[in-house]
Amino acid sequence: MIPTVKRVIYNIGYLIIHMDRKNVQTFLVCIVVATTLWVFNYLQKEKSEQVSYPITFRFNDKKYMALDTIPKNISLSLKGSGWQILRKMLRFGIKPIVMDISPESQMKQPYLPKNELEDEIQKVLQHVKMDKPLKDTIKFAMDHRYKRVLHLAVDSLKLDLPRDHRVISAVKIYPELVAIEGPKKLVKALPNPYTLDMTNVKVREEQFKKTFQIEIRGIRPDLLIQDEKNVSISFETARFVQKTIKIGINITTPKPRFIPIQLNYIVRESEADKVQASDFVLEIDWSEYQKKDGTAIIRLKTHPREVLKQDVFFLKRVKVE
Repeated sequence: MIPTVKRVIYNIGYLIIHMDRKNVQTFLVCIVVATTLWVFNYLQKEKSEQVSYPITFRFNDKKYMALDTIPKNISLSLKGSGWQILRKMLRFGIKPIVMDISPESQMKQPYLPKNELEDEIQKVLQHVKMDKPLKDTIKFAMDHRYKRVLHLAVDSLKLDLPRDHRVISAVKIYPELVAIEGPKKLVKALPNPYTLDMTNVKVREEQFKKTFQIEIRGIRPDLLIQDEKNVSISFETARFVQKTIKIGINITTPKPRFIPIQLNYIVRESEADKVQASDFVLEIDWSEYQKKDGTAIIRLKTHPREVLKQDVFFLKRVKVE
């Protein structure tokens, strides 16, 4: 009857436990020697193993740049003696693969032909050879390095301000310029001036001043070199209110009349008391008179300096007959 593995292990354990100390030491030495002989015998035989092998791609990196991560290792199926394969796996005294590439060719064809790569690999391998063709194609796109200076800007109309608040001063940006270097195609596509993204910034101060990181959108940070990393932005805000007044226009033709007009305007809250109804003057543009309905266009002739013309609202066409 053939003993089971469990039974064999049990018998060996029982034997070791009941051995005297000298016999145990002798037994262990035998195990070590037997294992060593087995390993040496195993390594003498021809093997085929998958090995991660170091590789370097050479090109003029001052003029060109890779848009993808360039691999530093390549997976190879190598065939040779166990000792030779072991040395490759442990990287003892191995010579890295060095592949010279043409960036101009890579820009047209973003991958390396397998046959060219395999030829270079076989030149470097010593005492072993490739057992199987490469499984994966090595791909990475390239582009020229390109430098550009961008003017920084802020779109004040897109700032997250409290209700009824506006920016009342010039937006100060320091530094105003940022020099960048990156892939030519991506860098040239950037707008100039370059508007900083402040959509997630809540402005709640009347005297706003903060420092932000300059983020160039559309280009990965690892592909971009900037001479400035941060920018300081400052400006003033104020609350605006809406006011309503009633004024009118005196006309003499075709018959004397007084035409009342309701006028709405928006003004800075702190300057609202400075504005008087008499500061607004309206006039009729008779060149826009329409005889069929007796209407004409009303235009704003003058307005107070505290109110912008685009912040004045009234009915533009009225009946004058």
